[in-house]
Amino acid sequence: MERLLAEALDAGAFGFSTGLVYAPSVYGNTDELAGLARSMASRRGLYFSHIRGEAATLEQAAEEAIAIGERGGVPVQIAHVKASAARTGARWTASSA
Repeated sequence: MERLLAEALDAGAFGFSTGLVYAPSVYGNTDELAGLARSMASRRGLYFSHIRGEAATLEQAAEEAIAIGERGGVPVQIAHVKASAARTGARWTASSA
């Protein structure tokens, strides 16, 4: 994957994108994604992510995307930012709206 990513960047790609709620990206773990990000840092690639959650796991999902960028040394863009639940205290609950 690192070789293919390097070829794509050399051909003009801006970086790589994941849809972490969809197959096959859902099977990728944070270490793998940070490794790919690290492999493109010297080419100034960007990491774009549709994060893993938008309700109870929203904060953890955003933290994961940020960690991938930090560990890889690349900027991160989180797509479709939205919260599909209401926050009560330190917990997220399903919204009735």
